[in-house]
Amino acid sequence: MKDYNRSPLMFLFDGKELPAEEQLLLQNTPYTLRSFPKDSIIAAQGKEVRALYALLSGKVRSEMITARGDSLYVGKMKAPFLLASIFLFSDGGSFPVAVTALEDVEIAFYQKEQVDRLLAQSPAFRSEFLKFTALQFQTLSNRLQLFSMKSILQKLVFHILSSSSDGVHFCFTERITDLASYFGVRRQSLSRILSQLSKNKLITFDNGKGTILDRQGLKNLI
Repeated sequence: MKDYNRSPLMFLFDGKELPAEEQLLLQNTPYTLRSFPKDSIIAAQGKEVRALYALLSGKVRSEMITARGDSLYVGKMKAPFLLASIFLFSDGGSFPVAVTALEDVEIAFYQKEQVDRLLAQSPAFRSEFLKFTALQFQTLSNRLQLFSMKSILQKLVFHILSSSSDGVHFCFTERITDLASYFGVRRQSLSRILSQLSKNKLITFDNGKGTILDRQGLKNLI
């Protein structure tokens, strides 16, 4: 059950204690709460980012519409999460992807001016917001690097290495079908390469989770 007396942005602090005045500032910062049913469009590709979208419940999907009209899967985000935070303060910043609700979701909208005020008056919020934004920028950078790779094998190996937080275990948050769409290939092709990596004893993989057996061997494939 959500605590509506608590700021929706408190998830950024991951249980850290804040000075009382900063807690009060966050709690008193106005926002608009909206609910979106499953399959509804939350933001169209190219829409100007005029507010901070704080995803409070549910999951959303992002996809890019290409010049040919094809839909390219980009990623999936689940609450709590800030959508398009890295574009909020850019001149003419817009959503580079379309965002659709995968299930019923709830979003708190903070106008740009309110976020600007928080950044100026709350050092704790400024620190955590910049950390979150930097992480999202790194994620975007990794995706651009991935798209620059030509072969399916290179893309998959890069994704495996990027999905491992401890250098050994990895977990795909996407279904194989979505991951294949993300790479722009057929599901069968991706499954075949996964099987080959397992056969060559570079990884083990089952039901979205795997173990890296030979990290250097994988790196040599990129």
